Amino acid sequence: MLTETQVKVILILLDNEGHAGWELANILEMNNSNLNPILKKLEQIGIICQGVARRSTQKRKRHKEGDYKEFPYYLSNNLDNIKTMIKELIQSGRILDTGFVLEIIKKSKYIKSMRRKFGKDLTKTIGDEVRENYPPYANSRFKVIRQLVDRNKLHAPFLEEDFEESIENDLEDPTEKHLERDLKMPSELELWYDKYLSNRLDQE
Repeated sequence: MLTETQVKVILILLDNEGHAGWELANILEMNNSNLNPILKKLEQIGIICQGVARRSTQKRKRHKEGDYKEFPYYLSNNLDNIKTMIKELIQSGRILDTGFVLEIIKKSKYIKSMRRKFGKDLTKTIGDEVRENYPPYANSRFKVIRQLVDRNKLHAPFLEEDFEESIENDLEDPTEKHLERDLKMPSELELWYDKYLSNRLDQE
């Protein structure tokens, strides 16, 4: 299972631009020393990897001017590692957090580049992983949960066409109505990501 910070790292790296450790630490408002073990863990399980060295853009106050190198982190471009990432994300949070993250992945520059590389194999790999591990799809009452998600304009999970069916049955069970009320609240992760995107736009 991934920690909240590890999930945030994945969300940041979805822009496919590569981010050095110091930059990730700044975005997450953490010390480098605290973030490094988290990045190493993601690297060990194959979700992220370091790219080739590039000139650093980090502003330095106490060092001489000159060229400094940094090694940016990227999400893995290996199909097995993408499968691992999806599985770990599914196992790491509440249903809505997972659905939100998978929706961001679906629209990301990263996944577009992986589609160009792997084509239908990518969709099948992710689809199989979601069907097997994501609770609504593994649950016999999936249709009810999907209806709640659609009704409240929330984020449906990643599958491309497998679950694009229309659902017309009304909800009767009081438990389901309670779930409907809960689904209207954005997750903390979604609130953080909206703030992150807003800060990025301000800096551009």
